Amino acid sequence: MLLGLLFLLMISSCASVEVTHEYDSEVDFTTFKTFNWLPAHAEANLTQVSVKRMRDAVNTKLQAKGYRLDTVNPDFYIALYGGSEHKIDVTTFWAGYMEDAEEQIRQYEEGLLILVIADSKSKQRIWRGEARGEFSPAWPQGKQEKIIDEATDKLLKEFPPVSER
Repeated sequence: MLLGLLFLLMISSCASVEVTHEYDSEVDFTTFKTFNWLPAHAEANLTQVSVKRMRDAVNTKLQAKGYRLDTVNPDFYIALYGGSEHKIDVTTFWAGYMEDAEEQIRQYEEGLLILVIADSKSKQRIWRGEARGEFSPAWPQGKQEKIIDEATDKLLKEFPPVSER
């Protein structure tokens, strides 16, 4: 019973989205007010519906921060990459002796969303964010949207970065 409860806690902790960021600390992000999207890359392995969902979520977050979509003369461009891959998680629970070990095997899909932001004038990458978490294209639409929303929230929480200049 205790092992089952521990396994449920482990599963629920795996469902969260993990994010990483990197950016050019020499860039003054306060000068940027507008953005536009670069075409999604074919190797991104995303459907048009998935790309639209992710772009809509990012647009909403950026507009809430005061940025404006500008298809003619943007200050920065956003490239979107993503996909999912099959993962296997094996956890061993020890209850004392070697013969008392219990293994739990869990298979799942891990989704990946990468946003790359480039200065429209210099054409240089100035910011990159990556979000990873459990995600399956087979999930119902509402669950997919919830995870995408959580991923974009966490990904853009600290965007723009505070300039170190």
